[in-house]
Amino acid sequence: MGIGLSFFIFVTKKNWRDIAILTFIISLLWGFVSIKLIIPYFSQGQYIYSPHLKFNIFDLIYKLISPSIKLKTVFISLLSFLFLPVFASSIYPALFLHFAHRFLMPGSQLWEIGFHYNIEIAPTLAVASVLGLAIIKRKLGIKLSYSLALLLIVVSIFLHRFFFKSPLGLAYNTAFYNHTKNFAFLDNMISKIPKNASVVAQNNLSSRFLHQDVWILRENYKQYNADYILFDLREGQNPINFLGMKDPKKLFETVKKDESYQLFYHKGDQYIFKKK
Repeated sequence: MGIGLSFFIFVTKKNWRDIAILTFIISLLWGFVSIKLIIPYFSQGQYIYSPHLKFNIFDLIYKLISPSIKLKTVFISLLSFLFLPVFASSIYPALFLHFAHRFLMPGSQLWEIGFHYNIEIAPTLAVASVLGLAIIKRKLGIKLSYSLALLLIVVSIFLHRFFFKSPLGLAYNTAFYNHTKNFAFLDNMISKIPKNASVVAQNNLSSRFLHQDVWILRENYKQYNADYILFDLREGQNPINFLGMKDPKKLFETVKKDESYQLFYHKGDQYIFKKK
């Protein structure tokens, strides 16, 4: 993103080209330091987002456009902004670098629009839309630019409501609030933990303890020496991922037999173990 921004500055502001060059250098250095040094230091020597590439132009092009979900992602991203960014050519490098970084990765979750990866490029597309409108206003007149701005709002609302069915819709969905009330039993569980206690808990519970010492529950729980260990053994509460445990029920049996902890609370599928 920093390198794409440096190209944008270089093209649009001739008297800022020294800033553009400095932005490019800093971004390049930061990318190298973070990818080669900082991230591997904290992830046991790994950087999982490195592209798997053969240095072949045809292989590169193929991986940028195949499978078709990649082209769909670009199309939907631009459609969300009424294709106005297309008129702002100065933003092309930033857009290309963003999508190339995602599409050359092996993980298909990066290619789609259903995850958080589009958040990074959304502000750039918003700025590019304003630039596109400015170009249209200058070349084709103010009335057309105003009409397109209004159409952009209409299209955005339509996509939000009927196509994406985005999370913002929960704000006016009464079923969401009714569903939230169904989790009162978890509130009762959380209330058993003192505010100054250290906690090890599953992903769906750990966010409740962000104002105190808390760690994600996994097989190495003993190294944290936490005051309390929480389990929510309902199905689907802790899918296999980079941060969570592999088998919640197996780990539960391990903690249950751990002589350092004793069962402190149990109701339904919820358990709290307290350090002796």
